[in-house]
Amino acid sequence: MLGCQSHGSIDSSPLKIHVVVTMPNNRPTICTADGANCVGITGRVHWDVGGYDYRPNTAATVPQKLDSGENVRRARIGLAGKFFNDWNFALIYDFGGSSDGFGGTGAAGATPVGFLPGGGTSGIENAYISYTGLKPFGGKMAIEAGIMDLAWTMDESMSSNDLPFMERASVGVIAQNIAAGDFRSAVGARWYNDSKATTPHAAITAIRGFDHVVLLAGGRNKGLDLAGLAEEHARVKAVVALGEAAPIVRDAFAKWCEVVEASSMSEAVAAAARLASPGDTVLLSPACASFDWYPDGGYPARGDDFKRLVHAYFEEGGQ
Repeated sequence: MLGCQSHGSIDSSPLKIHVVVTMPNNRPTICTADGANCVGITGRVHWDVGGYDYRPNTAATVPQKLDSGENVRRARIGLAGKFFNDWNFALIYDFGGSSDGFGGTGAAGATPVGFLPGGGTSGIENAYISYTGLKPFGGKMAIEAGIMDLAWTMDESMSSNDLPFMERASVGVIAQNIAAGDFRSAVGARWYNDSKATTPHAAITAIRGFDHVVLLAGGRNKGLDLAGLAEEHARVKAVVALGEAAPIVRDAFAKWCEVVEASSMSEAVAAAARLASPGDTVLLSPACASFDWYPDGGYPARGDDFKRLVHAYFEEGGQ
């Protein structure tokens, strides 16, 4: 009896590579073909060099020594990406001498790096993981954990390659050294102090940086058109109206969202906390001067009081 045995044939077609390599924002990124998993390499180096001269250039000139020299202001390297569509991550380390994130702040435990010009400090810029798979709030809710460098001023939200000034505002760097700056988080809602926004234009600019905003606005009007704030009503979920201008703010937003009038900053913070949900942004951007409630300290005192009361509210369990 004769028999035969069959054997499977060998597929000689080209091997299929199921990954995609792209360069978004000049960042080398590798993704699976379905786009559900990606990892990208991120990095940045900013090297500052300065030289100074003086006249008359003689031995009698005082001071003799000026601040010529060099400094590696940023030297970042890291990975950022996502997996299973809804999980996001980043791990970025900064060796820079005057980083605008965690690493450059001596108060945050920065470590000297002797081999860098300028005697830089180093530290973690970002090291976090977040989950965005919960969709009850328009897909905007995120559960986050880790160290995150979050933009809280207009210049912080811009790339440092596009800034209209030589460097970011000093107040931004200083504030980030003091109890995490003007950013607060409570049960998923984010709190921002933009008390220095004393005109409608400044407040509108701030609102445009967020979605699902609980806005605290009002104070002593400078004679400007506060009704223009409602141009961004689609971004505003609710409003807490403050001070002398509360009726104007109320009328501007009444047909678009819920408005609550507050007679004090303490009352305003409590009202905003009740109105905010996870994923929302609570934004103090008054569009007005502060001298009705803070006749001596101006907008800095208003901002300080807001931060103090936010701390107190949540330390007391939101009572």
